[in-house]
Amino acid sequence: MEAKRQHWLTYAQMTQYQGLLCENPQIRLEAERTPNPAIFLPIAEGTPEHDCLEALEENLDLVLFIDGSSFLDEGKRGARYAVVSDFEIIEAQALPEGWSAQRAELRPLARALNLTKDKCANIYTDSRYAFATLHIHGAIYKERGLLTARGKAIKNQNEILKLLEAVWEPKEVAVIHCRGHQKGKDPVSEGSRRADTAARLAAKERVTPSWVMLAPELPEPPKYTPQEEWAQREGVWVKDWKKEPCKPTRKGPYPVILTTPSALKVAGLNTWIRPSR
Repeated sequence: MEAKRQHWLTYAQMTQYQGLLCENPQIRLEAERTPNPAIFLPIAEGTPEHDCLEALEENLDLVLFIDGSSFLDEGKRGARYAVVSDFEIIEAQALPEGWSAQRAELRPLARALNLTKDKCANIYTDSRYAFATLHIHGAIYKERGLLTARGKAIKNQNEILKLLEAVWEPKEVAVIHCRGHQKGKDPVSEGSRRADTAARLAAKERVTPSWVMLAPELPEPPKYTPQEEWAQREGVWVKDWKKEPCKPTRKGPYPVILTTPSALKVAGLNTWIRPSR
């Protein structure tokens, strides 16, 4: 009777409607005596069939810790990632320059899933982006055709597709988010620190892009006349226009560099020489 619901009724209007309900002879107000079915539910809860934390540790073949990040070094954007276990570094590599931090976080999760093919594994990551992409956003992006809600292409398409394909390789897998850069001595904190350290060491090994040098197409060798071949082999003598007594009238021999039907280019002279000379 006194519940106002929305705020579009004034107090005067509420009083008027309450009077109509209370003074109407066709309306009878009384308390409900039907029992609530909820009171028949058992109060004491039974023992759970399993403990979620214990279930994660049962029948495990492998426990992996991953880390991927991006950094700036002398103005250049670099990236690295690592996949480690409790005892060893399984994979740690530097990524090509220009990789963003989010793209570098997706790569180690996909690689960890590849490495646990046909196994039961727990994978710990400190990346909320990679964790949410695998559990929530990745499937939504795939249903939308790798487009955002506004119809634009999503970032890191190739890495997301690789991640969604790799998640089917393990027999059983649990991807667990953990806090990064913790100083605790528990197994998860220590494993996360090992992955971070391995990734930092891998970053020192820069990845240089491989360039393929294509040899230029060489033209076909020119065809010379017998006279031109002789001129290139023996050289040519050029007429000297300075007429001095008791001196030769030609200079040479000059090796031929280029030939045309009407002139020759010889080494040592700036001008072209006509055959008449």
